[in-house]
Amino acid sequence: MSYRRCFVLVDWWSQVRSHFLRNKTASRGENSEIALRHIEEIIEEKLKIEAHQPTQWEVSFRLYAGWMRGGTPTAVLIDYEAMYAGYASRRRRGNCLKNLIFLPSSIGMRRGDRLISDINGKRVDKKLGVHFPFTSRKECLCQLCQHLNHKAPDGFVCDRIMEKQVDSSLVADAITLSMDSECLTENELSDFSGL
Repeated sequence: MSYRRCFVLVDWWSQVRSHFLRNKTASRGENSEIALRHIEEIIEEKLKIEAHQPTQWEVSFRLYAGWMRGGTPTAVLIDYEAMYAGYASRRRRGNCLKNLIFLPSSIGMRRGDRLISDINGKRVDKKLGVHFPFTSRKECLCQLCQHLNHKAPDGFVCDRIMEKQVDSSLVADAITLSMDSECLTENELSDFSGL
């Protein structure tokens, strides 16, 4: 049997944001579930046009978002965890593409907050405390940054450094995957695309 594996990197907040804003009374996990089903439809449409169809496609996801704010889980993480617990305990097939399988959450879905390219979790830039050069920004969620346009009346400017975690993690993992297939575990897949 011939099969191809597809590894999909997803900027998760950009996918679920509209559902969170529109469906504020959703049950826990519902917004994430709706967003993931929509992504599955997009993937199926893209794979249908492949000229050489294998006997089976296997698709897994790596989702990137702001999962924590300090030590507190964000609403996105709480909703994701509820969805993850119930997502596809069995393998799910595509609606039209019957040789398409979305792997169950236990092996087919990962959070992208641990970099594939950074196995030990060490940060490259010790001074700024970020993983990669040029992925930081001088802003935070303090009162000054939120309400005073980053500058106080007395001239004080907040200089707290924050890493643009989602963007830098997604790009770093995409580059790593494209350069070194050995970074993949047996459950993480060799073909990939981004959403």
